[in-house]
Amino acid sequence: MNWNNAHDWADKANEEKEPKWSEPNWSFDCGLKLDFDGGLLHVSSRFYQVKENIYDGSVTFYIGDDEIFTREFSSRHIDNLRNDVEKYYRIARSQICDLLRSNRAVFIDGD
Repeated sequence: MNWNNAHDWADKANEEKEPKWSEPNWSFDCGLKLDFDGGLLHVSSRFYQVKENIYDGSVTFYIGDDEIFTREFSSRHIDNLRNDVEKYYRIARSQICDLLRSNRAVFIDGD
């Protein structure tokens, strides 16, 4: 397979796939090694200034397009909001990883 054929194959293989942030896509690297890489878990957040210096919004975790959980936030100061949201993200990410690791047999041995 040459470089042009490889790119054509990957483009066709990915025609009905979501963007990389939502699901893995096929690609070839510079050595024509075939990769199936991309996102599995993503986070989406929206915050609105509802009153002067009051921000309301939420952080939602998704696997693909499936909503897993959401947490609401409200803060009088944007810097406090940033700290709270980033701390929450780090804790949630760590707990998700721990939960998956402690149940890895479900993914490896499961049907």
